[in-house]
Amino acid sequence: MTTSGLQVSYLYAARYVYDGIVVQNDNTVRITPYSDPRQVVLSHTVGVRPNGTQAEYRDQHGNTVHRLRVTEYHRELLLMAVAVVSLHPWESSVPDMPLAALTLNEDLEDYVAPTVIVDPGFGATLAHRIAGSDATLMEAVTRVNDWVYQRIEYRKGVTTINTTAAEVLAIGKGVCQDKTHLTLALLRALGIPSRYVSGLLAKQPGDTHAWIEFHHPAAGWLPIDPTKGRAVLLGADYLKLAVGRDYTDVSPVTGSFLSGAGGRLDKVFSQVKFGSGQPSLDDAVALLGPTAVGRNA
Repeated sequence: MTTSGLQVSYLYAARYVYDGIVVQNDNTVRITPYSDPRQVVLSHTVGVRPNGTQAEYRDQHGNTVHRLRVTEYHRELLLMAVAVVSLHPWESSVPDMPLAALTLNEDLEDYVAPTVIVDPGFGATLAHRIAGSDATLMEAVTRVNDWVYQRIEYRKGVTTINTTAAEVLAIGKGVCQDKTHLTLALLRALGIPSRYVSGLLAKQPGDTHAWIEFHHPAAGWLPIDPTKGRAVLLGADYLKLAVGRDYTDVSPVTGSFLSGAGGRLDKVFSQVKFGSGQPSLDDAVALLGPTAVGRNA
């Protein structure tokens, strides 16, 4: 890791609208950048409008989590987050080792264990065929990453957030989330600890992205992207928001509201801006365009 980082600003805003009055809104959000030695969060703020109470904590994966509760009557809800982050590029070279020599520490067991979405059992034979016999760790990771990149067609609208890794393989199509889940299953089938990452492509505003980090005994968690076909990402093109065993651990917003009417996500937008400067929550809201917050009751 280099001693100096690239400073960026992060902005996120989401608007929810309701068909009637909401009397209480409770949400758990993971919309603050992840902090680690390669991505240092210098400052962060999370907000909700109408104003409510909030509590902050870290979950078992190290994600910053906020619980937000609004009890003021409202027909519209805004969730916002801003941060200043120092991004540090990865080293250009990573030591290799025989895959057979890989050992598993107790604190990494969650990242080889099956989940409802990512069950490595179905893909064991395929994973070993892709990796090849006598593969090194880096060879195995690169081959699996390349295989998913080439074999799974990027296609929107054919999967959901609940589509399993096995179903992705059968369908042969999906988005970044699906490619990530399948790659996780194949890597875990090889005994390689790996985790789901949600975040942003720093130079592509608007949409969130998903990729993978696998654990290297000497280098720690290293990122790969089966959607873009990139193994061991270099530079500072990615901003990490949350990590987990699969998507269910990193969902940006989960919650419930009390109302006699329905509601929906109207718009969400996120962006990374290069250069210094502390963004405000109003800067984040501005990403959504005109808003009607203020006429809640």
